[in-house]
Amino acid sequence: MRTKNRAFLDALLRETRLHAEAYGIEPETIYFGGGTPSMLSIGELEYLLGGLRECLRVEAVREWTFEVNPATVSAAKAARLRALGVNRISLGAQSWDDGILKTLGRAHTA
Repeated sequence: MRTKNRAFLDALLRETRLHAEAYGIEPETIYFGGGTPSMLSIGELEYLLGGLRECLRVEAVREWTFEVNPATVSAAKAARLRALGVNRISLGAQSWDDGILKTLGRAHTA
């Protein structure tokens, strides 16, 4: 796993664990979005979502949403997200205009 991402994921899991222990968090929904979380590798996603299962009581989760960018998600990654418990994908679109997408530096087209 890439060192920079691993450090961030460790910090995120540590923060989640602290709040879960302090407040007894039992979420009904989990949403990952903003910053293109689908840029994480499959191994990083397994580490993150597995870590969340260890520090949160996820039995009551009814909706687990993951925001993806068309350029950073593959069929294999989508299948792995599903196997890890994600049951809803949020597919964002900044624009349906290829010129604007190019200006924004997006790797995909409309």
